[in-house]
Amino acid sequence: MRLRAVAFLLLSVAYYQQVLAQDITDEPKGPVTYTLPDPTPDIYPSTNCLPDPYKKYYEGESLEDVFEHFTADSLKRDGISFSSIGIKFNPDITGYDVTIETSDSNASRYAVVHPQFIQNYISANQGITNCKATSGCWNKNNTHKDEPWAFFAQLGLPMAMQQSVLMLNYPPATALMQKDYLGTFTMNRWTRVLTRIGISNPVLFETIVDIRPIAAPGSGSSQNLPDAQTYFNDPTGRIGGYYISPQLALMLDPVPDSNSQDHTLPLVVLGTPARETWNSITNSGTGILTTGTATIPGGTKPTPYILGNHPDVTTYQCCPGDTSSRCDSHNLIASEQIDVQIACWARAMAANPDADPTTTLKACNSKWVTARSPADDLTFCALARIDSNECFDKAIDWQTAINYCKAQDNDPCATYACPTNEPTND
Repeated sequence: MRLRAVAFLLLSVAYYQQVLAQDITDEPKGPVTYTLPDPTPDIYPSTNCLPDPYKKYYEGESLEDVFEHFTADSLKRDGISFSSIGIKFNPDITGYDVTIETSDSNASRYAVVHPQFIQNYISANQGITNCKATSGCWNKNNTHKDEPWAFFAQLGLPMAMQQSVLMLNYPPATALMQKDYLGTFTMNRWTRVLTRIGISNPVLFETIVDIRPIAAPGSGSSQNLPDAQTYFNDPTGRIGGYYISPQLALMLDPVPDSNSQDHTLPLVVLGTPARETWNSITNSGTGILTTGTATIPGGTKPTPYILGNHPDVTTYQCCPGDTSSRCDSHNLIASEQIDVQIACWARAMAANPDADPTTTLKACNSKWVTARSPADDLTFCALARIDSNECFDKAIDWQTAINYCKAQDNDPCATYACPTNEPTND
């Protein structure tokens, strides 16, 4: 099996070089075709490999159905038009032939990115295998019997046309159940922040590289998951797989010859585990709002990066002075200011990855913290009101938050009670 995988990899390298030698902006003369390696079935969730509680979500779907579902989602989110996708096992080369029927020239990028994407997760899956073989490593202290740990690659996200990349910790089990990486509380909240600070297509800023590609319960799991560096970024391959650095390098510069910039796409690193792993890889520090450039091992260009809180942090924050027992802390305003600065930074750096990250952050600090305009003050107030612990799980909509802020002179903490979604004439 190893010899066959090595042979496939050598053929793949030659093929990637051939594709890269072509002008990917040329109009395709026919369908885009390429091959995925033989262990591909181990990367996509199916009834063959999922733990029992998740199988019901994939019943009645063939492996090819699952391939096509997630590949179609990626193409759509990349904004690449296509009429159909075909995936068929090829016994002659022990791989899977992919055919994308399209007239969109950007579909050619998938012939470069998709096979290497799978190869990186084959390595990640080796880390899973090694963890399972180590006593006390797999499913450690997980009391959620209906949400056992399961390997879950970052499928269905932009992989060729993204404008920035998110480095996070792990996917919640709900993402696996829904077959949608972005249909979670965390990503819904981050999408709201991106949208409201002016990003018209936030999904292109939501290509995720999780340091631990393990679907697990959405809370109480982080401290029990296997060490990311040991099991998912081991270049020797003796203990784990080598996945994090190669996947970051791929997603940050998916088709190198198409990028005339001197830097890769910008990277947003959110949450303590992701920041600590990033520091282990690049020695760049772990401080919130730390920004700069660093070159990932195996990368050919420096990456502009910024470090921040996990997107869910504001959910546990209350307004200053609130004495509710639900308040973990009273840092709502400060946490909200951090997040909008990071979203602003990502937008600006995506427009010009060669810009100075520190200067860009200073400009975002001015716009969203020290010199907010009245319009931006209203936006900030509404974001903070929705994100506060007081409004958690109350389904407050945007217009209700706007109405509240207008009535309270843009003070998100004027009252502690969450406004109700009442119809208005605004």
